[in-house]
Amino acid sequence: MYVALAEKKGVSLSKLTGTTQNDILMEYVARGTYIFPPGPSMRLVADTLVYGTKYLPRFKRHVHQQLPHPRSRGHAGQELAFMFANAIAYVEQG
Repeated sequence: MYVALAEKKGVSLSKLTGTTQNDILMEYVARGTYIFPPGPSMRLVADTLVYGTKYLPRFKRHVHQQLPHPRSRGHAGQELAFMFANAIAYVEQG
């Protein structure tokens, strides 16, 4: 919606800044809140990564991992393990 509004207003996408919050794997692991199965969800994250890299150069992140969630259900070691495992999965999907 942010991109659609910028396009409607005639704002160059290269000027937009922000951070995408789309750590779908953490929704499965830590909270159990999700809408789509993992396969299509990972495809959406990969598409966001590709689109953002190509058209939104000033965005801080195109995949934003949510680290506090696993800590609320475990400990710091699990938090780091999930972070690295998810990062690897996102890189492989991309």
